[in-house]
Amino acid sequence: MVHTCPNWLKQATDKDFAMTIRPDLNGRVAPLGRMGQAHEVAQAVLMVLGNDYMTGQTIMLNGGMAFV
Repeated sequence: MVHTCPNWLKQATDKDFAMTIRPDLNGRVAPLGRMGQAHEVAQAVLMVLGNDYMTGQTIMLNGGMAFV
């Protein structure tokens, strides 16, 4: 079993979602400087699907938020 664990993703309807949840970030969404996008999560899922040997992993997609 492999999991993907995305952080906040940019949606067409999002304006200041991250600031609503974490106003202490002062406009910084992630060290990468932006919210993730759905196609980036899809790329990670395709990578997992293409690797039968990978098991027991959680793929973190957070733009560096683990370091904030």
